[in-house]
Amino acid sequence: MAYWIITVALIAFGFIAALSIGQPFLMLGLAMLVLGPFRTRRLIFWPPLLAVVAYNLTYFAVAPFYCTASSLNGAPITTVCSSLIGIQYRGDANYNPSLLPAIVIGLGVAATTALVSFLILRGRPLPPRTTH
Repeated sequence: MAYWIITVALIAFGFIAALSIGQPFLMLGLAMLVLGPFRTRRLIFWPPLLAVVAYNLTYFAVAPFYCTASSLNGAPITTVCSSLIGIQYRGDANYNPSLLPAIVIGLGVAATTALVSFLILRGRPLPPRTTH
């Protein structure tokens, strides 16, 4: 029962706060809702759930987080936006950096996380060593 309460709470909070910080909570809640019937099947449940978490963390680490503008005699010249991990995006006075790098890198990390977690959870034993 606790699983479903947490799922509904994440979806509700994510929906209410969708225009600010709600996106990762909504995504996680929806993933938990879809994966709920498979909670006892770890190979089906954990890789996609961990992929959603990895995507959210990577997206927010790479996406532009704050911007500063420089000016000369009151006229804006350049805008520099930085991510949480220090990636800088530079442009002219009205620069609005693209979120595409954060999305692409986030999807790559999510796919890698899903694959690695699947392989770890599968627990396939290594073939026996032969000595000569």
